[in-house]
Amino acid sequence: MRIYSDTLGPHDLRDAMRAAGDTAYLAEFPVPHSARKRRQRWEFDLATTDGKGAAARGGKCASWDQWGNALALLFSRDPEAIAGPYKGREHFRYATAGRYPCMPARAQTRQETQARKRATSARLQGT
Repeated sequence: MRIYSDTLGPHDLRDAMRAAGDTAYLAEFPVPHSARKRRQRWEFDLATTDGKGAAARGGKCASWDQWGNALALLFSRDPEAIAGPYKGREHFRYATAGRYPCMPARAQTRQETQARKRATSARLQGT
């Protein structure tokens, strides 16, 4: 995935990989490229392992939720970033229906956490 940003660095991409989960890893080390849209462009690819640390058959694509958690962390650090089809944090929130909070968990207010739990519970009861 291409990520355009004025502020994100390699440490942010590594943190996003950690946010994706225990079995996620960067398929290749991110290298910055010049870009017209923002100060730099990153090529970012998440893959997943078999859960034991070894790449499963050469690695698999990361899941939807792993990508969602990784992108949420990136958008929490740079709300103006462009990542794949998402043109910023608000577009990401809209497109994912707020499923992935774009702020560190410890920064969420109690009301936001409770509202998200109620929405999830209502969605589960509706199915």
